[in-house]
Amino acid sequence: MDYMEQRLFDLYDKYLYSYDELRKKALAETCYKEYSKGGESMHRGYYCPSPVIDLVIGNVSRGRLLKRRPAANYDYIYYLNEARQIIMVDDFATWKDDWLGYYKKTLYTREFVFHGENVETSVEYHLNSLLGYIHMYSASLCDYEAGKLRAYKRLIMDTYCRDDGSFYTDKDSFLFQAEDYEYDKSGLMCKFVWGEQLSFKKETSPGKFELAGYTRESPYRLFHNEDGFMYAYKSLEPRPDGLDPMYYVAKSKLRKI
Repeated sequence: MDYMEQRLFDLYDKYLYSYDELRKKALAETCYKEYSKGGESMHRGYYCPSPVIDLVIGNVSRGRLLKRRPAANYDYIYYLNEARQIIMVDDFATWKDDWLGYYKKTLYTREFVFHGENVETSVEYHLNSLLGYIHMYSASLCDYEAGKLRAYKRLIMDTYCRDDGSFYTDKDSFLFQAEDYEYDKSGLMCKFVWGEQLSFKKETSPGKFELAGYTRESPYRLFHNEDGFMYAYKSLEPRPDGLDPMYYVAKSKLRKI
């Protein structure tokens, strides 16, 4: 599996100091807003680029779009341009203030989405209220071919602030998340491969470190009914017990992909 590491590292290098500029541009281009509730465990919530991850991974939900602008009961705000493309996403965190005794909602990350020919990229910034600065948190890319999503990759990598206010990253410590998709002759998604690559520095003795981590990948075969809805899937990884079970999608989650 190709994790497209360099393309994602390049997004960090390009946009490390671009938050204010990107925010100003996105606000100027915003024509519509949408709100959603739930989906906190997924990148971008309801509009997560992955069309299938919430169907295959248990206890994961995209949440739901809200029909009306809520006063406070939302987790994401999506900013759309005139073409109704998402150009900015606000992700909110809700936490309990033990001192005041009630829950607060704060802006946790802000993501900027860029649309090109057969590609969509994004960069996400963490608004660190505790430390008092804004820094890059993740970057993602989606590659398309003939209108079909072929690959979705995401890099999560911490950014650190020096005493002089400049930022830097440690490219030995990161998490890559990757998904590849294949389609049958009718255009329905027939195979999905999920991958994850983690790297970090492990202290072996005082002041001495070595690289550690893992890479794991899981392929799945997807099945559709006669109406084109994905209703079941099975893992293509051999099981120690030799069984080959089929897993079924809940009726409420049936989706054409």
